[in-house]
Amino acid sequence: MSASEVDLKKKTGEVFAQIRSEIDRFAEGLSAEEKNRAGSLQHWSAQFTLVHLAFWEKHYAAVFEKGLAGQPVPLSGSYLDQLNDGVLYEHLGQPFEEARAEEAAAYNQFLDFFERSVSAQALADPQPLDYLKNFTLLNRMLRSHALHPVHHLSDYYVKNAQAERAGELQNKLSEVLSQLPLWKAEVAYKAASFYALAGWHDQAIAELKRALAEKPELRSQVQADEDFEALRGSAEFEQVTGNS
Repeated sequence: MSASEVDLKKKTGEVFAQIRSEIDRFAEGLSAEEKNRAGSLQHWSAQFTLVHLAFWEKHYAAVFEKGLAGQPVPLSGSYLDQLNDGVLYEHLGQPFEEARAEEAAAYNQFLDFFERSVSAQALADPQPLDYLKNFTLLNRMLRSHALHPVHHLSDYYVKNAQAERAGELQNKLSEVLSQLPLWKAEVAYKAASFYALAGWHDQAIAELKRALAEKPELRSQVQADEDFEALRGSAEFEQVTGNS
């Protein structure tokens, strides 16, 4: 086990601890009305957001545990929209505090598994894994337990007139993930995607510049990514992506 591998696991653990803190901050900052608000498939409530996070946190924790043990992993299927909708329907009327407790338990179980059972060598392995659909272990863990929660918390903030909190959260994610090798481009790209969807075009362009400076080969991905549809045709976007 090398010092760099140990350091990578330590820093990755710090990322997850930060995300856990941000989910708690989200729940604690809600008003009584927000906690009791009924959600719909078109307009997620805070409770729906936590239900969704809990489901996927449990799912991927099971995938990691089974996969690392060399066992068949649980599958989510190909119909993710229907699956997500079904999970929310099953939890209609669930009290907010119950949903919050289930999400916290799911995430904390993953944290315990990460500290106890994920070796530094496995985390640092650059080899994509078939059971993770050709993601590395580090990449998939960060996507499921860092990028995914932040995406949904930010989405809730933006749709509930708390855009400043969404921006703060994106900045915190960028700061903590930028400690990890090879993640600067990924972090900037995800931030650009979020800002584009939120209508913050200047911020989106700035983050795209950072992402492409770190990893120019992302240009083809940007061109095909529907998240940037609102930016297409603008002089700034065409210049950044090399189409001007």
